[in-house]
Amino acid sequence: MSYEIPNVGAITLDKLDSIEKMLSQFIQSKTDRNGMDEESFFTVKKTAEFLDVSEPYVYTLKKKLPHIIRGGRLYFKKSDLVEYLEKGRVIPDPSKRRSRH
Repeated sequence: MSYEIPNVGAITLDKLDSIEKMLSQFIQSKTDRNGMDEESFFTVKKTAEFLDVSEPYVYTLKKKLPHIIRGGRLYFKKSDLVEYLEKGRVIPDPSKRRSRH
């Protein structure tokens, strides 16, 4: 009777490849299109760039947005900024569209 011993090395490599793919998918699901973590923290400058507003305007927004102050510096969480933008979303009513004639 002949017994074939499985190729343990090949099986291990296949399993490692599978784990690597799963980790890659997990990391991609946690990052946005720019490769930034959804829970990234932005400085005033980065917040201004993200929202396309001036830095002084960001200081006025701190009254409306959750923020963190550490070491005298102001930080905003990216997910809070996205939520702020989403709250301003306007969905047009098709029945109120004007004719171009």
